[in-house]
Amino acid sequence: MMKKLINKVLLPIKSRLDNKEYLTDAQVKRLEVCKMCPHNSENVNFKSFLDKIKIFLNTVLNILTGVKEKDKSVCLLCGCQLIFKSAQKDKENMCEIGKWDNL
Repeated sequence: MMKKLINKVLLPIKSRLDNKEYLTDAQVKRLEVCKMCPHNSENVNFKSFLDKIKIFLNTVLNILTGVKEKDKSVCLLCGCQLIFKSAQKDKENMCEIGKWDNL
């Protein structure tokens, strides 16, 4: 359990450091699914205080790691910025509601 918690904390930093200038085919497909998702921050008109914190923290992490934001969309379920979440390969870091299962 401790390892899972540490991975959850380090994942946002690692995903930014591993960031590539291009999107893989898998990322493109995943982001297409995310664009239609009701949990995408870009699709939510009213954002809760917690939602705003998740968006703000992603912006801060981008500044601290020197990453230029290509897409500011955030998954409001987990708080991950979609451009980085879509690049993940580990099962536990995939879409929490299984929208990528058929890709």
